[in-house]
Amino acid sequence: MPQTQASRVLLGAWWLAALVISTSYTGSLTAFLTVPTQAPRIATLPDLAEASQQLYMLDFGAFLPGLLKTSVDSVYRTLGNKLHLLDTYEAIRQKVEEGHALVQGTHYTLAVLVSWHMSNAYVVEETMYPNHNGWAFPKDTPWTHLFNGHLTRMTEAGLVNQWHRTAVALFRHDNDLPPLLVGEEPLTLRALSLEDTQSSFIILGIGISLALLFFCFEILSRRSLKHN
Repeated sequence: MPQTQASRVLLGAWWLAALVISTSYTGSLTAFLTVPTQAPRIATLPDLAEASQQLYMLDFGAFLPGLLKTSVDSVYRTLGNKLHLLDTYEAIRQKVEEGHALVQGTHYTLAVLVSWHMSNAYVVEETMYPNHNGWAFPKDTPWTHLFNGHLTRMTEAGLVNQWHRTAVALFRHDNDLPPLLVGEEPLTLRALSLEDTQSSFIILGIGISLALLFFCFEILSRRSLKHN
């Protein structure tokens, strides 16, 4: 131990700062490493083609399975080779619960998927083929071109997507389902910085300030007692 009072104060401050730094860094590092890591989510069709999960679809006579297997695009051809057709929704549900992917062929399939209350399932925004909006008219109807223009304007303005979101929200409300949740931000790895330990230094500063305040109060109290 140092003999002078100033050296002891310096050693005590250095020891306290080293203790705070080591403790806060160890605690932050332990908390960061113990956070469970999540596998990257499948967001695109190439991700789905490279993933280990199999692809399933309800067999209702759609053209998509044959189109994928004979496609000139390698991604679609890979998806076609991974695609398996199932006969019932119960079989589809079992595969989804196992973590495999599902091809949504109709809006009814999406409604059934929502009614299963699966909180760990999500829909990839990228589609395999465009889904156009149409209005059925008899052949050679003279005013078809007028509806085509209005449908195009409504689609480009985002009205169709808004109506779809409203219909999904009403469906979830009518079936006592929770509202749609915003996806959590993906976990990213980064090096620990001083920002991760700044709260410890703030507490240290508050403690030192309070200690100095009481120290000054004690000195003033002793001086007043000596004068008395």
